[in-house]
Amino acid sequence: LQDFDKSTPILDVLDARNVPVSVTLPQSQLKFEWVVDSLPETTVLSEPSPRANIYFNDLPFETFNQTQWANCDSGSCNKILDEWVPSQNLKNAISRALLENVTLGQVLNNTVPVNTVLVTVERVWEFSNSNIAVGLMTYNVSNSFNNLKVNLNQTRLLNITGRSLSSLLPMGTPAGIPLTLQWTAETENLGAGSALTLQSTAVEIRLPNGQLLQRIPRPLTSSLRSAGLSGTFPDLVSTSKVVLNDNLSIPGILASNARKQGASSVILRREFTVGTERLAAEVSIPLGSASMADFQITRVDLRFDDGSRVKVVGEDERVSVIADINYLGSGTLEARWNWAPVGAGVPFFRPLPATPIEIDPDAVLGNFAVKPTTSLVREFLNNSQRIQLRSPRLPVDRHGGALITLSITAPDVVFELPVLRYFVVPGSTLGDATTRRLPPMSLLSPNDGILSRASVFRWQPVENSAAYRYECYASEDMKGGMLTGAVVPGEMLEVAVSPLVLDHLHPARRYFCRIVSISPDGRVQAASEPSAMIKTE
Repeated sequence: LQDFDKSTPILDVLDARNVPVSVTLPQSQLKFEWVVDSLPETTVLSEPSPRANIYFNDLPFETFNQTQWANCDSGSCNKILDEWVPSQNLKNAISRALLENVTLGQVLNNTVPVNTVLVTVERVWEFSNSNIAVGLMTYNVSNSFNNLKVNLNQTRLLNITGRSLSSLLPMGTPAGIPLTLQWTAETENLGAGSALTLQSTAVEIRLPNGQLLQRIPRPLTSSLRSAGLSGTFPDLVSTSKVVLNDNLSIPGILASNARKQGASSVILRREFTVGTERLAAEVSIPLGSASMADFQITRVDLRFDDGSRVKVVGEDERVSVIADINYLGSGTLEARWNWAPVGAGVPFFRPLPATPIEIDPDAVLGNFAVKPTTSLVREFLNNSQRIQLRSPRLPVDRHGGALITLSITAPDVVFELPVLRYFVVPGSTLGDATTRRLPPMSLLSPNDGILSRASVFRWQPVENSAAYRYECYASEDMKGGMLTGAVVPGEMLEVAVSPLVLDHLHPARRYFCRIVSISPDGRVQAASEPSAMIKTE
């Protein structure tokens, strides 16, 4: 801008920098009425007007094709409503007309004069007398745009670049691969700038030849704002940058598929939009083996040692948790088994009490031997990509609900770690719950008398329920004790029957099943009546 002085027309400045200008009209859609009142009594206005001519400041500007119909009798016509959306070309013409004879100095001093422009819409109507065409009539309507100013504070997207904070995309792992990308957007700000939103809806994974492997929906947005300028010449235009962190999880199978097609790298591509502008940016990541990857945890799954995710235990029961961990590379895992009783307020997690390491040679989960651990975990993990850890025994000396999790301190984990819930009940509570009178609750299904892999237990909610459990017994009086069942969190109101649950029951036999509500202190507070069901294969 130092090449211009304050007397330079602002349009010359903007054109030299290829900066567009626009105006905001008071109405996005102009509405007006045609009233025909000079036809002879026997004349009928019945033909359509196929188009309208636009005049700008009394000069022909453009034509828009929009048919308008009318059917009028008795010398006057009903009011015909017409609606017209100004084109972008007309808006641009209005903007430039408003800036005619405006100088750079007036813009800098905020003394841009107020101008008025005139837009005229003209329609030609054909009228007839007894269905015989007798002539044409031209009508027009004008709209004056008064007190308009062009907003010269604008932000324009110049460029977007991307880079990966991960060294490579490892192959040989079925788990999700966490990646962190950074996208940097550079903007040019005219005046004080304007607020815009930079957004992208998905990331595309492509081969170097452009072939699309997968499109992962993952919205990414950021507000673009300039830092604000003093308005002193020549600082009318400035540039700014914004950095967007993009944390993704890429299916591991994609890396293997890319290698099978002869690729040595993959391309991660995003298309960004800012207003009507579109810009794409790409990041290339080389392919490598899982052992070559930076040490990182890709998945943590927690289950109780019987495979459940919510559990009700007696005060003398021995229970622990299995952590199933997927990882890449090799390094030292540092973690801690944390436990918290559930009460009022935010749970306070603390390390599990120290207990002797119990080695169970038969403890196998998914073909992986489960390694017992203490409260503090420090394990060197090689490149086998998976390990399963057993927690110490969980505390069962306090009645009520409790939470258990494995908190990982190294390496850094970019996803939320799972938390399990269990309930400790007095030794007599479960037995009493089969005989003592409990408030009723409603079991909605199964209601066909069948218990199979397709069965789904559904029930009406019970207030203040921390968990629900469905139970199956051999007799209606439940005196023989519960044969099988499952516990789910209190926010769930249905659960499919697990194959593990059915394995405890014999085919073609009749069983009696019910649903019970468990309170936050671990007590059974409501139960449905036992419902007779026949187990099928």
